[in-house]
Amino acid sequence: MERLVLKDITLKYYGNPALRIDELKADTPLGVLGCGGAGKSSLIKVIAGLEEIESGEIYINGREVGSLAIKERNISLVSSRTPLMKRKSVYQNLVYPLKKRGVKREGQKRAVKELSAVLPEELKENLHKKSEILSPQGVAALLCFRAMIKKPDLILVDEPHAFIEDFGCFAWLLKQSGVMFIVASYDFELLSLATERFIVIRRGEIIFGGEMTDIAATDDKYIRAMCHPTLGG
Repeated sequence: MERLVLKDITLKYYGNPALRIDELKADTPLGVLGCGGAGKSSLIKVIAGLEEIESGEIYINGREVGSLAIKERNISLVSSRTPLMKRKSVYQNLVYPLKKRGVKREGQKRAVKELSAVLPEELKENLHKKSEILSPQGVAALLCFRAMIKKPDLILVDEPHAFIEDFGCFAWLLKQSGVMFIVASYDFELLSLATERFIVIRRGEIIFGGEMTDIAATDDKYIRAMCHPTLGG
């Protein structure tokens, strides 16, 4: 069973088509590649429930979520809209998603304790200190574990180059988690740190789906331009 399925998705902005996806299936982590305005963030918002689709179906782990509210989809979104609270402690940042869900203090403590075996030393040592003191690696780790603490079915990462300085650290931790995830960016080299499977979006439509070797073999000028310098120009 695919962990993510989208069928017949249409999204419009002010009556104009913004996203048109006949079908998208994924059972492994996925990179979403495209230029500015191609529809990457629109796709992330549609899956997260931040945009209301005109039509279509969205399945996560076999459950149709297209008609559900954001909080009922069991998704974590990591984007510039969900930054760290730098004046709050590492602990407060970690449990923030649980507080939003209404999880009581004891439940928050248990969740952090469960994570303690895999938390990097920098986070453990500074658990009750302000997150503003963390290194770029520490920030990346905190963002990743904050996304994982509520045990989501899917993690969505939108344009991480804008707010994660050490994306290599973030991507490594994300891959170790075993959680299904999608990363959207215009930067193919950044995406390739996280996943080997990609889709390419242009004008709101998927024009390519495959692995890195498949992308390297294409002669489509748009795709080759998006993957420069990986494809050598």
